[in-house]
Amino acid sequence: MWTSFVKKHRVVDGPIAGSSAYAVEEVGACCATGDGDIMMRFLPCYQVVESMRLGMDPKLATKDAIARLAKKFPDFLGAVV
Repeated sequence: MWTSFVKKHRVVDGPIAGSSAYAVEEVGACCATGDGDIMMRFLPCYQVVESMRLGMDPKLATKDAIARLAKKFPDFLGAVV
């Protein structure tokens, strides 16, 4: 059975903390979408929020997380907010 582009018995990135969503009270939050296998591998939302916790500007933290993905997967399509 297929639902929303996901095969039966396939784990998606949604429930993986840091992959498609992550938040830390008093620091910030992030959400993302894209190829779930790549998202689970790089945990871009965790990277964004952790960079913000260390003092990085949210816009720069987002660009940094995307740059890490793009370095390994230059054709990656997705979004980090």
